[in-house]
Amino acid sequence: MTIDYLTVKTKEAHYSKMLRRVDVINDLFDNPPSDLTQEEITKKIDNNLNHLEIMVAQDFWTTEDMTSVNNAISRGNS
Repeated sequence: MTIDYLTVKTKEAHYSKMLRRVDVINDLFDNPPSDLTQEEITKKIDNNLNHLEIMVAQDFWTTEDMTSVNNAISRGNS
């Protein structure tokens, strides 16, 4: 997928979704819900992490700040 196939709004939506996934990963590490097992928490982290890894590798990003995304990926893989 290249920028030619994306509108600015679509690209912004992808980036926004990535940042929400960063928040989910960080919340699961910092405030794990007591109603979930560790296995369920790990699965949620992995699902969000997989999405981030796929999206950060796309070639349509330009000036977006990927610092928090890359930090969440590192954290999730640790």
